[in-house]
Amino acid sequence: MAESFERVHRSSLIGLGVVPLQILGASILRDLPVDGSETYDLVGLSSGLSTNLHATLVVRLENADPIDVPVVL
Repeated sequence: MAESFERVHRSSLIGLGVVPLQILGASILRDLPVDGSETYDLVGLSSGLSTNLHATLVVRLENADPIDVPVVL
């Protein structure tokens, strides 16, 4: 996940089978209290994967409420 991707990097990630998640709202990424112990759920993919698909990344932290982060694939 990142605030943005250069086209060539995005294409390389997809070629490697990695889904590039672009965070919508730059301040969200800086404010996430991640430390490596969190888990993630990607919600909103019932229609399948496609470019410019808006979804929600649910960040689950230990001993805290989940954080919903809007993303685009």
